Amino acid sequence: MTDLPDLSGLLKPDETLIWQGAPTQTSKIKHGGAIFRIFGVVMLLCFLVVLLLGLNNLDEMDGAFGIWIGFLVISGTLAIVFRIVMPILGKRALMRTQYGVTKTRAVIAVGDIAHRYPVAKSSKIEVNPSRKHGVQVVFIRFRRRRVRTGPSETRIEGGGVRAFNFLSADDAQAAEKALKSIRGKAV
Repeated sequence: MTDLPDLSGLLKPDETLIWQGAPTQTSKIKHGGAIFRIFGVVMLLCFLVVLLLGLNNLDEMDGAFGIWIGFLVISGTLAIVFRIVMPILGKRALMRTQYGVTKTRAVIAVGDIAHRYPVAKSSKIEVNPSRKHGVQVVFIRFRRRRVRTGPSETRIEGGGVRAFNFLSADDAQAAEKALKSIRGKAV
């Protein structure tokens, strides 16, 4: 991909880029904003319920009129933020996302912040075409684990994956090849 911004400015001096890519399906993003849109609909329903209850009991409100208006403003604002603003911000963040593979690590950069992930020798690198994430290349899987935080205290640290999401099929194959070539080389 030749039209990508140069990722080398975010790399450490001793890192050399083997592969670089970016999400290509940013217009098809629906899953990232789905939870926000659902919450926005819930807030819109709350707004309507509070509005109808207030209008129905307007003559009995006396000193509660300000509280009613406050609930309307809060629920209306949250409905707008979660229904409209958050999906737009998520899409913009994905449009500023770049992926890279150096000689020792996988890099996911959003804007000016780069996260580097070593790819362990035991990592299973796989290409997954999915409706939710487009074509994704998964290179790290985390299992949930219990961590001791004190003499009698523990907490669960979550599991998950690290992956390059929303890639084109060609980019996914190139990323998989680059990730397999660096597997187990992290210092």
